[in-house]
Amino acid sequence: MDGVSRFAREFMKGRQLDELGQLDIDTLKKWSDAELAGWQSGHSADSPQWLLAEQQWRLRLLDRQAEVAARQANKAALIGVGGTLAGALLGGALAWILGK
Repeated sequence: MDGVSRFAREFMKGRQLDELGQLDIDTLKKWSDAELAGWQSGHSADSPQWLLAEQQWRLRLLDRQAEVAARQANKAALIGVGGTLAGALLGGALAWILGK
């Protein structure tokens, strides 16, 4: 029985390596989250495919975090510019009123 299970492991390992050779990072990037999750679920946690999918999840998370950070930075910049303009207008108005 040990020989059969070893043969099965070797067969699956060869099959996984063939599939891995057909994949590249660009293909994984094009997949939706559902497609990537479905593909990842078909592999064991110690397979190269699982590790590639995990890396892709990390990259997607970093991309989403960078987008959110950029949006927040843009909002903060707009608030800063708006506050500066409002302060300048208020200061000018007060100077004109008090200067009379």
